[in-house]
Amino acid sequence: MHRSFRPHNPWALIGIFLAHALITWFLATAPTRSWIPVDSRGIVVSLRENTFIIGLVGATIGFSLGRYFLPTSVILGRSKARSAKEIAHGLIVPVLTSQIAGYLIGALAALASVNYHRATEGVLPLIAIFLGLASLTTWGFLVGSTLRHIWGALALVAITLSFVYAPLIANSYIIPNSTFPARPLGMVWAINEPSADLTFNTWAEVARSLFYLMMLAIGVLLFSVFSRKASVERSVSKLSLVTTMTLAVVSISSIAVVLVPEPFKKDGVPLFCQHSENLNICQYQIYKPLIPKIFAIGEKFSAVAPEETILAVPATERHPSAVPIPQPRRSEQGWERAIAQSYADYLAGVTSCFSLRENGQLASEDSLHKSLDLSKELLRRAKLEGLLPASQTSTFAQNLSKLPPAEFSQWFFDNADAIKACAITE
Repeated sequence: MHRSFRPHNPWALIGIFLAHALITWFLATAPTRSWIPVDSRGIVVSLRENTFIIGLVGATIGFSLGRYFLPTSVILGRSKARSAKEIAHGLIVPVLTSQIAGYLIGALAALASVNYHRATEGVLPLIAIFLGLASLTTWGFLVGSTLRHIWGALALVAITLSFVYAPLIANSYIIPNSTFPARPLGMVWAINEPSADLTFNTWAEVARSLFYLMMLAIGVLLFSVFSRKASVERSVSKLSLVTTMTLAVVSISSIAVVLVPEPFKKDGVPLFCQHSENLNICQYQIYKPLIPKIFAIGEKFSAVAPEETILAVPATERHPSAVPIPQPRRSEQGWERAIAQSYADYLAGVTSCFSLRENGQLASEDSLHKSLDLSKELLRRAKLEGLLPASQTSTFAQNLSKLPPAEFSQWFFDNADAIKACAITE
């Protein structure tokens, strides 16, 4: 049956444009992480978090056009099927142009909601995203226009699963300790993880853009090659096409292992640890996207000890019962616990206690324990109680807990120098 699709019809292209603009705008402004800042970086990160949805829409459109709107299959159909040039100029280019224009307008509208603050930092990431989305549409069209019936659907599913899960499996089981992990490859796993400090590495984004451009070019090349093989026997064509696509996916992924660096290094590994008899204090990297959370917790501590300047020094007690520093992918509550304890450790002078070693001085074990008791009391008074493990309560801790708020703030102010010097005596 002859199915016609006239891409020069402005209504069809306008519909594709509006649909993609609205989807892009909605997904770029939809809150996905509470720590995402309200600026252009946050827009880009939100867009990346939802890119799989946009990519799935694009791939589906490409597949549908290729499968249903061509009069015959390019490879398996009759030799009088439309030429690759005619199809490219009359169908692929107009549709891709409408899609990319929709992505661009949707992204610009989302950036306008934050007055384009720090928008220049998101240019390269957006280019990579748009190239990746265009390549997905092209590959969807390639599959839809070359394989008929269930073969097309199976090939599309196979390619999608390969793009999404194969590198994750390789990263987890095949090369878990590789210098060039497979995790950042492809459409989904490369662009939905921002760098830890929400800054986009220039070379990483350039490499990622080249990777997606290569995917797009290979898709167009395969379409051009296959369109010239209409007379090839069907079964051979099917096997050849599936084999070629598989080899293309493997080749692209292999090259990208070297090209695309890891999006961010996992936190949770101590930078260094310092010891004093039975206490072990380790400093950790703070997960920078949670800086807004840090400010919020800092305000709570400022209310408890208004004379103290809040600074974040991520240190925690290394003890079997201590709160562990969670990994970035864990819950935000876990990070809040870690950061809250970091504040308490700093305010209690734990870091200052160990820094005295640089001057040849050693803090007493009693002062260290009092600093940690003060940490727990600060957490309790900041209404973050329960974030530190319960332990045997000392007389010092009991006395602190009995002080009214005004007296506690006054005590903290009066003893600020002793706290910072790790010389708490009261």
